[in-house]
Amino acid sequence: MVVLYTSPSYLTVLGYSSDTFEGKCALDWIHQDDIKSIVHQLNSILEGKECSKIEYRFRNVNGDWVWFEAKVTPVFKEDGVFKNFLLESREITERRSYEETLTHMAFHDMLTGLPNQRLFKDRLDKAIMEAARYNRKMAVMYMDMDGFKQINDTFGHDVGDELLKQFAKRVKGCIRDYDTIARQGGDEFTVLLPEILYEQDALEIAQRIINSLQELWKIGEHAISISSSIGIAFFPKDGIERQELLKYADRALYRAKEEGKNKYQTYSSLEVSIKNYR
Repeated sequence: MVVLYTSPSYLTVLGYSSDTFEGKCALDWIHQDDIKSIVHQLNSILEGKECSKIEYRFRNVNGDWVWFEAKVTPVFKEDGVFKNFLLESREITERRSYEETLTHMAFHDMLTGLPNQRLFKDRLDKAIMEAARYNRKMAVMYMDMDGFKQINDTFGHDVGDELLKQFAKRVKGCIRDYDTIARQGGDEFTVLLPEILYEQDALEIAQRIINSLQELWKIGEHAISISSSIGIAFFPKDGIERQELLKYADRALYRAKEEGKNKYQTYSSLEVSIKNYR
């Protein structure tokens, strides 16, 4: 992709004079993550012999990445042999930033910044497919904050919101980089542990979370004590579908609360206790 000519407007947009690019490979200034897609799209345009639009990031003179949308037209000689591409480009950095913000809002909780229900379900479905394919174990946790309503009623919603944010950070610090914590709504959270060798691995993480929450929460002038109850369901032992795992983890959570809170409960042990009772 040798550049034959560039418009003088590149000086205004990118800070380079137009002769900077001429005779050089354009890919040297394009973001590495965009090159494969661009080459594929250009080949498709050349094969179809019709103009099309592409989007890519181009490095400016300061080393920053600027988004462009380009209308690409293949140019052919009289005998039908390909000659060159003509690109008519415009900067779309602000538009791309807005689109990325909207995408983030669609998949993340605005208060805590955590994945929301929608993103969690998507990751859980993918984790189930991977676990089934490679015969792996995985776990789903359902958790909430013990006595959160009382905190809101006593100290107000601003304190409650800050507590939710701090809670999210503490729990996130207890799980692995490839695990996912998501906010389901209110004070309810879910955790996805996509790869575990033994059920004990999930239990140790649950206990680590509970231990981390014992330290007082300092919010403004307030020192607050609050704990969490956790329900755990395992794949494939307790269920093989998303709805099953979430439902059974939720049931285990409520049993943990019934048995005194500030603890974890597995669905499998809950089932054993029910059978023994019968």
